Amino acid sequence: MYHPEPAKNNGGNNPDCNGCASTAGDQINIATGNKFENAVDYLSGGPAPLLLRRSYNSFDAGVSSFGAGWRGAYSCALIRTSANTVDARRDDGKVLTFTYNGAVWKADSDVNSRLIEASTAIEIKLADPLIL
Repeated sequence: MYHPEPAKNNGGNNPDCNGCASTAGDQINIATGNKFENAVDYLSGGPAPLLLRRSYNSFDAGVSSFGAGWRGAYSCALIRTSANTVDARRDDGKVLTFTYNGAVWKADSDVNSRLIEASTAIEIKLADPLIL
């Protein structure tokens, strides 16, 4: 099976990445053939609704509580892969890689999200915080 590199092309369209591949039809990435799908399992009413949404990504080899290829908001993670590299795994299977250059965390130039390191934690600032 062909697997796209980089993993920032996994998942659907969102403002985190200007240069990520586009989708067409049934959310299939036209450059890689990756199948992507969002599903809302629960949405309550009221002024602060509870939403349970999951995303399927055919190139995501991981298994979550939703099953193989499926992820939800609780599947998001920052993973330090080396002393100078952190992967930000999003709920849609997209992985944004940040590299520390000695002063700041940098991603590819087409990635709009930022990674900020404080003395006790690493925090990601998403391009659109309403899109998990």
